[in-house]
Amino acid sequence: MKNLDNTAPKSYAQNIRNSQHRQRCEIIENPNKTPSLPESTAMKNSGKTEDICLICGKNRRRKAVICGVKYSFHVMCECEVKREKAERQKLEDLEKMQKIEKLRALSLLGERFKNVTFETTQTGANSSFDTAFKRCKQYCEIY
Repeated sequence: MKNLDNTAPKSYAQNIRNSQHRQRCEIIENPNKTPSLPESTAMKNSGKTEDICLICGKNRRRKAVICGVKYSFHVMCECEVKREKAERQKLEDLEKMQKIEKLRALSLLGERFKNVTFETTQTGANSSFDTAFKRCKQYCEIY
């Protein structure tokens, strides 16, 4: 098969790619123009009032066009980030306390030593005990 216009024959896939590229270029050149592109299901529900944060008043809904399809997605505002960080820290603290309680229960120490900590231990009566106590405390601070 001869090509009369001296250009390489294009395949169907190349034609589709060029068409999609032209559509993307039109969107980039004219961002205010509403392209006739298919909408995702997330985009159809984007007009809700829950998109505005009740605390800081910022819009938490973002819209994007990816590969010719409109998408709408939720992003977190600063107050949501702070709230989630505080919840995560609270959960980590709770897990840490549960781990400490579990280790204390498994330690086989009696009720006499239940509330013994480095802060509540009385030192000064025996110099060898004080030396051992300081070493133990330093070890726990390092590890």
